[in-house]
Amino acid sequence: MTDFLASTGQLTTALAVGAFMLMLWLLARMAPEPTALPARRRKEALAESLLFRLTLPFIQAVGVLVAPLPIEATRARYQALLRHSGYPGGLFPNELVAIQILSAIVLPLILGYVYEAVFDRWNHLVWLGALVGYFMPPSRLEDRIRVRVEAIERRLPYALDLIIVCAEAGCSFEDAVFRIVDATQDKDPLSEELRIMRQELELVDLRSALHHFAERVPSGEVTRLTHAILEGERQGTPYKDVLAMARDMMRTRQSTRIEKQAARAQQLLVIPTLLITGAVLVMLIGGMILRSCQDTPIRP
Repeated sequence: MTDFLASTGQLTTALAVGAFMLMLWLLARMAPEPTALPARRRKEALAESLLFRLTLPFIQAVGVLVAPLPIEATRARYQALLRHSGYPGGLFPNELVAIQILSAIVLPLILGYVYEAVFDRWNHLVWLGALVGYFMPPSRLEDRIRVRVEAIERRLPYALDLIIVCAEAGCSFEDAVFRIVDATQDKDPLSEELRIMRQELELVDLRSALHHFAERVPSGEVTRLTHAILEGERQGTPYKDVLAMARDMMRTRQSTRIEKQAARAQQLLVIPTLLITGAVLVMLIGGMILRSCQDTPIRP
């Protein structure tokens, strides 16, 4: 009888796991497939990350379940975050919400398991990890956007140098972008954006491609550059002169920003320097006082 109950329990468990995996597969099949740039990002992520390959079906399944929820404002915000961060993993807004939910479930379980393994008891404070897991994915995207924008702003003056050289050789702006993209194999954010612009210039006009570039990169430098190129085109100013002026202004602003950061770093170093100096003085003076106390004879 006991063997029968054990085999029945194992069979029930196997059927439950099989039903769960079938439901997961069906829900993942219902998930939308990315296109264009997100599709390329997903292909790259699947090729580079084993963890992403293992977790993607769960993300897609939960994303399908999240789709009917009335959270349009959250979806719009997440769509902007994904666009500005370069569509990591080719994710959709619903899939980003799914990652939040899965992180809020998995992270406290992992923390609880580690805590119990180390201290041999359970602490309910580990459920605070659910809050960390829920808010961590959007925060990571915002950090990714900041790093990406800084990389683009840092490389942009050098890209303008190459475009100006091509302009002096008689190339149009579109031809200059084509030549630069064809000549470089870098995978930095600016090179990727120039490749996207090159593809768009084959389908739309320069104005639309520049507007799309400014929408993808939330940078004041990119916005000013876009406006300068379009304004110069409207007034008939040679674009190499417009780019040369924009490049010089970018480098001036970058130099000013670096000087401000250096001055702020010096201010931040004042307090640690004072603390270290105070500690050294206490050690020196304290040692002198102790030595003098030891050398002084004690009178009865």
